[in-house]
Amino acid sequence: MTSTIIQILQQERARGLTSLVGSRLSVSIPVREAFLNATVTRLLERQSTVEALHLAMLPANRLDVTATARVLGFRKSLRLGLHVQPLIDATTGWTGTFAFAERSLVSWLIGMAAPLAGALPPGVTLNDNGIAVELPPLLSHFGAGDLVPHLSRITFETEPGILWVSAAIEIVEGAATAAPPPSGAAPSAAADQVPTFEQLQAAFTGAMADLHLRIATPLANALLAGALDDAAAAAPAERPAPNLFAEVRPWIERQLLSFEDGAMVLDVVGRVRG
Repeated sequence: MTSTIIQILQQERARGLTSLVGSRLSVSIPVREAFLNATVTRLLERQSTVEALHLAMLPANRLDVTATARVLGFRKSLRLGLHVQPLIDATTGWTGTFAFAERSLVSWLIGMAAPLAGALPPGVTLNDNGIAVELPPLLSHFGAGDLVPHLSRITFETEPGILWVSAAIEIVEGAATAAPPPSGAAPSAAADQVPTFEQLQAAFTGAMADLHLRIATPLANALLAGALDDAAAAAPAERPAPNLFAEVRPWIERQLLSFEDGAMVLDVVGRVRG
């Protein structure tokens, strides 16, 4: 994506996505055990009490957690279950809970996991009921807090080895949108931690998306002009060789471009294939 297009999209986001009103997106993403456990392992590197933590996905929105920690010089092991709240939306206050299945272990677990608290991002807390996830501060931490007013719902469903996360988004007129973060404000990963295209493809094979993108004519024209200007200004050596579109083209199952009521409309249905 060229610098001009990025700048145009940042300006549109600062205006509250008003030129995209009527757009809709629904996605279903499989979060696999290996990917989730690798993320947990990176979090554990920030503390020294919990030595290992492994999550296993089970049917019926259940997670099995196996932990090994060092408490008062002794190594302790614990296995417990969590129940995943199936729905997060406005009726739940955009808060979800991974609830403890065994209440008798709560106090011991909280004491063991206390060192992890500093490694948790804003919006994720440990309490007597389980692990609470408050979506607005969590998304704000990752630079996406302004998207919360456009969320319809997020659902969770587990099957052996996979946690399915589904979300529905609709850009509605008049939504109270928080100001997006300044450019570069979102946390960034170290270069050696950024996954490759092949790693992402393997992690999210099976993910599905249904996009109805409605772009008001002025924005569509600005994007086209920006792309043409940047292409003309780029030196031959700067022009990218085969782009990402060639890689993802086989994933697109249906696409339709149309024009209506002063807008360009793009409908795309796709699935990530391994």
